Amino acid sequence: MLLKPGHDPYLRNPLARTSYVGLYVMVLIEILTGFAMYYMTEPASYIARAFAWVNVVCGNEMVTHLVHHYVAWGIILFA
Repeated sequence: MLLKPGHDPYLRNPLARTSYVGLYVMVLIEILTGFAMYYMTEPASYIARAFAWVNVVCGNEMVTHLVHHYVAWGIILFA
């Protein structure tokens, strides 16, 4: 339906490509919020300062946790 008659076998249709881009974005959010939460225990370390902007963007530590939680459920539901 969305594929051309002579498509390359490694290409997917636009909906599949868009959903996989969304999945990659969700995984990136998980990584960023995970590191931000993990290094909240040692705020003086240089890695904690590298990921401190994630808490600022989210608002505070609780919102970062909620974003991490809901995005994890989104990845689970995608699978």
